[in-house]
Amino acid sequence: ILQDLALVDGLTGLGNRRQFDIYLEQCVARSSRTGVPVSLILCDIDFFKAYNDTLGHVAGDQCLAAVGEILRYLPLRNTDRVSRYGGEEFAIILPGASEYAAEQVALRAVMAVRNAALPHPATKLEKKFLTISAGVGTVSGESASVDKLKNMADEALYQAKRAGRDCIATINGRCDLPASPQEG
Repeated sequence: ILQDLALVDGLTGLGNRRQFDIYLEQCVARSSRTGVPVSLILCDIDFFKAYNDTLGHVAGDQCLAAVGEILRYLPLRNTDRVSRYGGEEFAIILPGASEYAAEQVALRAVMAVRNAALPHPATKLEKKFLTISAGVGTVSGESASVDKLKNMADEALYQAKRAGRDCIATINGRCDLPASPQEG
């Protein structure tokens, strides 16, 4: 039971960074052997520092728990893993998923958080709701490495943020902004 607790984030109940690191290493090693792709989505709560500064750290913890709950219930395969990556970041490991399949999961994650319509009075976005940005990376085969995959997803995440947040991006620079249900 202690081992299980050591792999779970106490705030969100998701896998913690240690579980993430172990599982990602296993998935990338399998990809290196088999050539089957592995994808990684890094998600970041938009303007989270402003959320904490405006509403306080207790509300910030509740926000993290709420986003964790939303991501936990995304329609995923039983081999996919959602983890708290650190701070206001979450990660989704998708073994066997192509870049396109991972983009679809990332879009569902962005839309699920947006559709929850959780208030975010300090966001710089027009609609005062909580949003996330997501970056997608995919590797496969002998050139696959954990660092390469994390760097790809991280760079894509920063592309999504530079593109205006509340969207997804891939390493090839494409950014998809799902239509906002609040726009009419």
